[in-house]
Amino acid sequence: MTDQPERQGRKAEVAQRRRRRDQTAFGPSLKLGIPEEITEKLAAAGRSPRWVNDEGNRMHQLTKLDDWDKVAGVDPVIVGTKQDGTPLKAYLLSKPDEFIAEDRKAKEDHRRTVEAGMVKGKTLVKTAEGEVLAPIQGQAGAEIYVDKASSIGRGNQILE
Repeated sequence: MTDQPERQGRKAEVAQRRRRRDQTAFGPSLKLGIPEEITEKLAAAGRSPRWVNDEGNRMHQLTKLDDWDKVAGVDPVIVGTKQDGTPLKAYLLSKPDEFIAEDRKAKEDHRRTVEAGMVKGKTLVKTAEGEVLAPIQGQAGAEIYVDKASSIGRGNQILE
């Protein structure tokens, strides 16, 4: 007589091997939920919600120096612990959608200005389609702002 354990059926073997194949199941569970009535109320008021950890002076920056307001009726959620062992709480804040759009436009304008400064020989020109980079009058095109003697300007070219 042999002391081999009975073989499990194929279904049981497959069920044991199929646990956590990939990380797709963890995405939604990492986000803090917002009660539906609060979401609807904020959407009707034209505000966007955001959870913010009370870490350092983050809450002061957003509520006093920016346009975020605490959402009434939502208690803070403990999301971890700080280095000193006290609980780290997240608060639900909201901001008017038009302020968010203005902030995004300001960041985009700044980014465009920085990028325009990185290109020598081109400038931002407003057209019917929007702002585009166009060569400065009198020049035959634009060059990347890099010293010609550096290897950066040559990129991946093979030098002979």
